[in-house]
Amino acid sequence: MRNRIPMHKTVYDHAAAIVQDVIKARGEAINGDKELIETYLGDEAVTELYKKTFRVLCEPKFF
Repeated sequence: MRNRIPMHKTVYDHAAAIVQDVIKARGEAINGDKELIETYLGDEAVTELYKKTFRVLCEPKFF
């Protein structure tokens, strides 16, 4: 019998997964528009999205 190590996801893992899905959806919706890519998929936009997602997961009572 194999020992199974439980793979519990942290709040960081959940936030990262959500952000990855949003980035993928945004990328598919934008379809090459350079201005929109920078606005919604640039480093600052992704960082801000991650921060907001993480905050909501940590403090859901505020949203």
